[in-house]
Amino acid sequence: METTRKRQLVASNRLKLNRLEANIQPDNAASIGLVKEGYSARYLNLGGRWRDHERWAILSP
Repeated sequence: METTRKRQLVASNRLKLNRLEANIQPDNAASIGLVKEGYSARYLNLGGRWRDHERWAILSP
């Protein structure tokens, strides 16, 4: 079973969460199975620099 699907099942069944969300820097590869929902400019300060991030998510089945 695909890792993303396993995480989705644990999140919805065991933890009773409605969604999984990941914020990544645009130059990183997106996680398989997640849908791009938005873009956050200057989202997080890393190493003294504000970095933009993309917001990706998947809803529980």
